[in-house]
Amino acid sequence: AQESRGLGDVYKRQRLERACAVLAGAQASIAQVAVDVGFYDQSHFNRAFRTAYGVAPSAFRRAA
Repeated sequence: AQESRGLGDVYKRQRLERACAVLAGAQASIAQVAVDVGFYDQSHFNRAFRTAYGVAPSAFRRAA
């Protein structure tokens, strides 16, 4: 069962899912991916990504 989450959390999860797809396929910098999917900056993106997936975006890209 999915717990009730705020709309902001839903949007963040959608942005992170898009980021996963981009990181796996494109060669854009992580900073560019962060901005392209709607994060204010790379630092905010890195924190959110690590919290959601347990790894840094760069580690995710290497493994993809």
